[in-house]
Amino acid sequence: MKALSLARLGKGVISTAVLAGSFMLGATDAAAQRSAEMAGLPVDLGGVWAARRLPENRDLGPCFTRDSRKLPRIACRFNAEKLNLTARARAWMEFTDEPMEGKFFCIPEPIPSMLTRNLPQRIEQRRDRVIITYDQRHHIVTRTIWTDGRKLPDWDEVAFYGHSIGRYEGNELVVETRNFIFDPSGIDTQSQVPSSWSKHLTERYSRIGPDKLKMVLTIEDPVFLKTPYTETFELAVSEAREDAQFEWYPCDLEDASLPLQMLPPKHKD
Repeated sequence: MKALSLARLGKGVISTAVLAGSFMLGATDAAAQRSAEMAGLPVDLGGVWAARRLPENRDLGPCFTRDSRKLPRIACRFNAEKLNLTARARAWMEFTDEPMEGKFFCIPEPIPSMLTRNLPQRIEQRRDRVIITYDQRHHIVTRTIWTDGRKLPDWDEVAFYGHSIGRYEGNELVVETRNFIFDPSGIDTQSQVPSSWSKHLTERYSRIGPDKLKMVLTIEDPVFLKTPYTETFELAVSEAREDAQFEWYPCDLEDASLPLQMLPPKHKD
């Protein structure tokens, strides 16, 4: 498959996404098996973590004006000024509006936006792959990063989350992801910063303490970004127990689209 498929669970309810390419859904293997296969790998990244921004990057700026109830909106995922957007990206953001956003249709959050959220993510390492499971509340997304030496597929093999391969460089796990589809909010789901077919993500994971990891994220997209954007995150031990099953709350289409009724219209039709 090369597309996102959504399984319905009763009227108006959509299950978590089944994603092509490097992303799969399913139960994770036992922690004991992961630990046994950790032998020989240069760094232990295993555990349940939650990302958090460094202090210098926590001021993300306004993302939207208040809605019709005068309530503040969700913060941006990235500071648009620091992203160094092209004129094409700014023109897109001028014309686009929130009803185009997938969250109102129970579509899971794309990366890199998903990587920045302070929600549990479980990292498991094997000899030939790294498996990261993200608890996104309405979606449980399991990502497979291949470390067996394979190359990225041809450019026409695209998927919602792209394809990921990894390699170890010293005490770092380096993850390269590309072959994404075009996404109207593929860089920032809150401010509708788009991403093109040329989006390329690089993540560098390292352990910086017994209960802390570092992730250096670089976003490249020459269609919408003048220069690559790099930001460093800390991954702290999550309150979720490592052996706990992440909780999934089905996404109801009617509930998901309800906020659209409270947004001031940007276009007349």
